[in-house]
Amino acid sequence: MKRAAEIFSKFIFWCENFLYLKFFLAYELLLCPFILLKVSYNIMRGSTFINFFPMFFFWIIVGPLFLIFAVLKDLFYLMKILCEYNEDEDQFKEKEEEDFK
Repeated sequence: MKRAAEIFSKFIFWCENFLYLKFFLAYELLLCPFILLKVSYNIMRGSTFINFFPMFFFWIIVGPLFLIFAVLKDLFYLMKILCEYNEDEDQFKEKEEEDFK
């Protein structure tokens, strides 16, 4: 019965977090156009006429790829954090074993 409860607990944990991950991904993807415009504005404001065009076109070409990479990296780190719940279980088991000694 304890094993079934543990499996059910993990199932519920990942069902809840799957929705959270979807909303997190949607939120970050919705921010990407604003970030692209903000950085484009900063390039316009901070550059001279001579270096404006190379920097601006570089950002327009590479910027969306960089933003998608950043979103995926953020999602990876969030998944990594969510998967660390096993460490807490291991520490709890060690404390239980020490208590029974």
